[in-house]
Formats: sequence, structure tokens, C-alpha cells
Amino acid sequence: MKRDFTDENYQHFCSLIEQVNKDSWFGISDWFGDRYLDIKHWLGDLGLYDYTRNIEEYHREVLDRKNTSVSVITNVFDKVSEIDTRYASETEGHFGYYKNSFAEYQKFTQGLLWVADECISGISGGKSIGSLISSEKMNGFLKEIAGAFNKIVNPVHYTADTFYGISDEYKDAFVRMFEMKNPEHAKEMQRVLSDPDLTDSERRDIKFMVYSAPEPYRTLYLEHADRYNIVVYDYGDSDSDNVGTSCYWSYTDKIYLEDYDETFLDNPRGPYNTFFHECGHAFDEYEQSGYYNVYTENYTYNGKSMNELITEDVREYVDNYIDNEYPHLSESQKEQLMESLNLSDSSDFDYGGDASELSRSLRSYRNDIIDHMSDDLGGDVNEAASDVYGGVTNNALIGKWGHRDDSYWYNGSSPTGAQESELWAEFFAAKMTNDEEALASIKSHFPRAYDAMEAMANDMANN
Repeated sequence: MKRDFTDENYQHFCSLIEQVNKDSWFGISDWFGDRYLDIKHWLGDLGLYDYTRNIEEYHREVLDRKNTSVSVITNVFDKVSEIDTRYASETEGHFGYYKNSFAEYQKFTQGLLWVADECISGISGGKSIGSLISSEKMNGFLKEIAGAFNKIVNPVHYTADTFYGISDEYKDAFVRMFEMKNPEHAKEMQRVLSDPDLTDSERRDIKFMVYSAPEPYRTLYLEHADRYNIVVYDYGDSDSDNVGTSCYWSYTDKIYLEDYDETFLDNPRGPYNTFFHECGHAFDEYEQSGYYNVYTENYTYNGKSMNELITEDVREYVDNYIDNEYPHLSESQKEQLMESLNLSDSSDFDYGGDASELSRSLRSYRNDIIDHMSDDLGGDVNEAASDVYGGVTNNALIGKWGHRDDSYWYNGSSPTGAQESELWAEFFAAKMTNDEEALASIKSHFPRAYDAMEAMANDMANN
């Protein structure tokens, strides 16, 4: 039995309600009728199974007892239609793909079993394989199952939000097929994810996200995963090396991950965001001639360093806001505001900026800018922008997320390099988890740096 929300059934319910209303006399008979139906309900006599031969009478009594109006029925059907439409649009690509992928997987395995059965039965009868299956037929068959295999290893598109809706069965099948085709990567991922405190589902999810990541990020990960080991720890564990939070430590070539749910699937910034963020830091550092170098500190794009591009992006973003909100300000006043927010070459880069030289009116404008940017950089989706705007301004401008250590971003007036390192790690995590909203935020707040990081990722994957 299923609920029927068709237009035909909608019209049927409306007509029943009209009949119920006509049967009432100024509401008095309706009241006594409802009480009678209440008693039947309390006594268990208003059950659906008693009305299977007269379903219309069952509908009438329920509608009468609940005093259901046409507007209520309309609202119910509208909501069901809305949910049905949204569900169809959101799941058509996902569940349809799962069904097709498993069909291809079944075709693939059945084909292999057919070859095995034919060969075994033929050989046992004294025949040669060549006499059983012609080379032309075998080539055609292998081409067919190769096509089925390629369909299986071509993953369904998902985002950080829709990842939770992908079935474990699909992820398992995809991982098995990919590793069958790429045994060397399977072996390396087994080593990378060998920490006993990782659960089987966490290993499976991470493999699925790595194997299905867009290029060049998948290649970057798989080709350079041998740079580090993963340690999942609780505070006080002997293998934690006294670290206090999830981090990558180049001195030990280890990624340390706190063993609690928010580090992995249930991360508020998206599933496995912390995991891939720290992997991004690991890939950023590489050994050359016995020394560690950092890609983001040494990479140039269109003749500019990553730090220069990031700083230009932040300054332009805030400068445009000041121009739009305070067009009456002189260039000198604008420069004073920018300097107080650590957005000028002449800034002192004190933690939180320095407003001591501003007039009362400019100080008020500065407070408004800080409030606006706090809102603009707020929320989990803007984690990268919040963190790195704080990095450029030494936390004069910051949202929800950031590094609030007063020595993390600047050594005196010199940037520490954490600005570009953190933005890259956030960018890499968003790419690996298909976090489209986070990527849109990064591109909006760092248009120059975004293009540079895409180019840098290609270089890293090929080196």
C-alpha cells in the first residue's frame, strides 16, 4: 500500500470534505459526530484494516474527525509536490547513477564469470581455449567489459553537502574497482591509512574522496602521498609527540589528527576538511638537497609571489568597499583607514591594527568596516577568507575562523609565510572534498591567488 498524492486523489479528497461539510448542521451535529468518531478511535475501531472494503468511508470519517478543510488538504498536497520535485532534482543524478553503476558492475563481473565458466568447462572436456572462443569474439567481449569497467570508475558528482547521501555500497564498489585498476596506488593508500585508530568507514571514505577527486588534485595526492605518515591520537598518547591540535609537522613528516568525530566525517566545515587541510600542508613542503622548501613561499605567478597576490586581493576588496560606502572620503583619509587596518605598506602591522592616530569620525568608519567584514567573513563556508584576511591584516579584519596567536602571521612587520600556506591548505581541502561553496568564497575574496593556486597545483602534480 502507498500514499497517493496525484491530482485525481486531491480532487477526490476535496469532494469528500464538501460532502462532510454539507452533512453538518450549524456545527452541532458535526460536534456530536466528531465525539462519536473520537470514541471509536480510542476504542481502536477506526483502523484502516476495518475499512479496506470501503476506503472512501474511512477517508470521510478521518476528514470529519479532524475537521480538515480544503485549504489544509491543498497545503499538504503542495508540500508533498514541493518535496517530491526537490528530491527528484537532487537525487536524479546520484541515485540514478548508483543504479546504472551497479548494473555496469554486474555486467562486468558476469562477463568475467562467463569467460571463466566457458574456459573451465571446455578445458575439462579436453578442448583448447582457442577452439572455445575465437580471438575476434574475445576482443569484442573484452572491449565491452572494459567499457563497463570505465563507467564504474567514473564517479558520480557530489559536493561537500551531498557526500552524506552517497551509499556505502557505492563507495565500496568504486574503491574496489579503482584499486583493481591501480594496485600501486592501493598499496600506498593502505600504508598512508594504516593507523589502527582510523575506522574502516573512515578509510573507505578517504579513499573514495581521493580516488574521485578532480584532476590535477587526485594525481597530486596519489603521487606524493609517500611524503608523510598519519597519526590519529588522543591527548596523552605516546605517539602524539606532544602536539596540541591537528597539524602537519615537517620535523617528523607526520600528520597528527585528533581522534574525534569533527576531525573526520562530522566536520562542521565539511566532511574530512581537517584531514585534507593538513594533507595540503604536507604537500606544500618538499625536501630538496637535504633542505625543506615550501611551494607557496617560492611559487610565482605572472611575476608575483603568492603573498603579493593574496595581499593585493585583500587590499582591493576592502578598498572597493570603502569607495562604495564612503565616497566622500579624500585619498588621504582612505589611506589612513587602510593603514590602521594593516592594509598599507606603511602600516605598523601591530596585532589588530592601530587606530590611535585616527580622528573620531575615521575611527567610527573603521569600526563600521570591521563590523561589516566580520559579517562578510562569517560562517563556516568563509573559513579560508576569514583566516587569511586575518593573516594579511594581523587580525584587524577577521570572521569566525582564524589563527589568533599574536605571532602567527607576522614577525615584526614581516609576514611569516603562513598567509599563503593556510590559503593553499584551505583551497586544497575544498578541492578534494568538492566544497563548491567554499571554493566560490575563496575565488570571490582572492581572485588572483585562486588562479595562481590552480596553476601551482598543476606544477605540483607533475613534479
